[in-house]
Amino acid sequence: MHRNISLALLSLIALLATSCASTHVDTQAQAFVESLAKTHPNVTRLTVHAIPKGGSSHYAIASTSASKRGTASDEEDLRAMATGEVIVLDEPGAIDVTVPIREKNGKFHASAGITIDSKVGRDAAIAEAKMIAQAIDRDLLGMAMDH
Repeated sequence: MHRNISLALLSLIALLATSCASTHVDTQAQAFVESLAKTHPNVTRLTVHAIPKGGSSHYAIASTSASKRGTASDEEDLRAMATGEVIVLDEPGAIDVTVPIREKNGKFHASAGITIDSKVGRDAAIAEAKMIAQAIDRDLLGMAMDH
């Protein structure tokens, strides 16, 4: 009996965690990110970090990685927004570039985390990430999420 209760509690906790995370995902942003990533074959992960509508903290509002969607933004995502600097992390087989976007009143309110296959080279990965971030800022955030 205790085992059944434990399993039921674990199922409920998993459901609540999934439900809470999904409330931070923006469906329009998600569709945009998936479409944009398809046009960049070297991109292994693309995530947009922003404060969701009605929220007060930064989350991954869209991502090509299901495990990232709806999760709290990482330290490098927040640091890029706070400093306005591009953050570059070397990962095994990839280059993770975080670009601050959506500047308003001298502050950045969002960031794009773009992970690119390292075979393209570091400089090319950074340049491609900046170009992708500009597209997100202009074509997604500039119209749909400017608040």
